Amino acid sequence: PPLRALHAGHGVLRRGDLVQAERCYDQSRRLAAINDDRYLLAFAWRAHGEVLRAQGQQADADHAFTQAIELFRTLQIDEEVRRTEALAAPASVSVSYSVGIASLAQP
Repeated sequence: PPLRALHAGHGVLRRGDLVQAERCYDQSRRLAAINDDRYLLAFAWRAHGEVLRAQGQQADADHAFTQAIELFRTLQIDEEVRRTEALAAPASVSVSYSVGIASLAQP
């Protein structure tokens, strides 16, 4: 299930395993899309973006954050739009990993 994959990604990310976290978030995204679960898909895109950024893949991270923001806007979840925009902002690059870990516990 997509939620289980998302939570698994959070767990392995907390242990510092970026590669496995990326796999979990990718799986969560794919399953959420198949199930048309836009709410979970938005969180999975954001988490995926945080991992991509931590891996130095800024262009892919930007795409992931944009996808998350668009979904949160569609769902009218303004607080999550603001959180994701803050994570996507260039100033947050140096702290995105630690901030992201904290935000991942709040789906």
